[in-house]
Amino acid sequence: RYYFGASGLMPYGQVSLGGAFGSGKGSGNSKNATYSDKWTEDKKGIFNLSAGASLGITKMITKNVGLDFGLGYLFTNSSYNYSSVTNRQYTASSERLETKGKYSNSAHGVSIAAGMLIFLDPKK
Repeated sequence: RYYFGASGLMPYGQVSLGGAFGSGKGSGNSKNATYSDKWTEDKKGIFNLSAGASLGITKMITKNVGLDFGLGYLFTNSSYNYSSVTNRQYTASSERLETKGKYSNSAHGVSIAAGMLIFLDPKK
């Protein structure tokens, strides 16, 4: 964030970039009137990315506290590889269901922000 002023009304421009990665596992079971399931899943190569830019204004109400209003654009993307195994048990038989694939999703749009800022070390 870069402020264009240092008085009571401070316009700013801001860019943001964030990312996360990891993996995950899950398991569980379920039962209904027809069958029961025991399943496991594995997610690998999880990658999340977010990026944005905004313009706004901060109105200082005390030396350390300001009200913040902004308008910007935000983009997010998430992807991972997954696999799952379900063992399904019927009354007289059973089956094994395996699924593998890749998940990917992205979203973008306008962001509107309002909040309060507390400056721990205010510049004079």
